[in-house]
Amino acid sequence: GKGGVGGIAGRMYAKESLLQNCYNVGSVEGNETVGGLLGKNYGIVTNCYNLGPVEGTKYVGELIGENVYDSTVTNCYYCPSENSVGIPYDKSSNPSQLSTFTAEQFAAASGETGAVVDVLNAWVNEQNDDRYINWHICSSISYYYPTLDLHFVYTDNGETHTVGCALCDVASAEAHSYSYTVEENRIPQS
Repeated sequence: GKGGVGGIAGRMYAKESLLQNCYNVGSVEGNETVGGLLGKNYGIVTNCYNLGPVEGTKYVGELIGENVYDSTVTNCYYCPSENSVGIPYDKSSNPSQLSTFTAEQFAAASGETGAVVDVLNAWVNEQNDDRYINWHICSSISYYYPTLDLHFVYTDNGETHTVGCALCDVASAEAHSYSYTVEENRIPQS
């Protein structure tokens, strides 16, 4: 793309926009205002990371190309490449909270020293809300970075059941058929 290119979205204009618990591992290429997650951010980005290569000519960031006004970036992570920065053009009045980790730390299993999956889950656990999903490293398929662990909870004859939908579960699951109803899909407001 030309300008305003990101691995998740090119531009997030609304001040109330929220990008949360997201990641990108794909390549992102553009000219100006290019980021691994977002090209240009006016909203809130939290608990996200980028591992994909990012290329461009001006305002090229491992996470966000341009962060403006009252935008907020917290608990976001990347694996730096040579001469890279997380957000090269940060005009926000809120200080961004970014951290860098090595490829080994991104691939580390929960409980290992410096494991990014534990850092991501620490934020999830701080929310104290069971609507959030957890991050994990799946060793049964060749993904060496944190992925989201999705589960559906349903009740049948008064009995509560949890059905795992993580890639690990799919790779090793027995054939089953489930019926469920999603009653509500809310994003908690801060």
